[in-house]
Amino acid sequence: SGTAGCFHFAGMLDSMQLTSLSARYNTPLNLGVMRGAFSVSATGLDKGLTGLSSRLSLTQGLFSAATSVAFAQSAERFRFASLSTQLTYRLSPGVISVQATFSRYGLSRAGFGTSVSF
Repeated sequence: SGTAGCFHFAGMLDSMQLTSLSARYNTPLNLGVMRGAFSVSATGLDKGLTGLSSRLSLTQGLFSAATSVAFAQSAERFRFASLSTQLTYRLSPGVISVQATFSRYGLSRAGFGTSVSF
């Protein structure tokens, strides 16, 4: 197992075989008054790509939003796994957050949260 730059790899020492490989790219975004980040990651085995995901997060003033999408190997097919969105509103001293996740079967998770800090 090891890491080189944005790559992570794992192998079996007894047979000197590469068993998995993953890569991740992350970049900050500066869009004037809006800030954020974009990332993409991929994982694979000797049989090919087994997972791919991407995330975009943006913040402007009191609002922030994040969306991620994932694809995965399932039943010998590479297909959609999930889509998740989170919206956050910061109004000092409180925070309101709404989150929803959809899988290939429909809505799989929904949440609403509030918090106050002093």
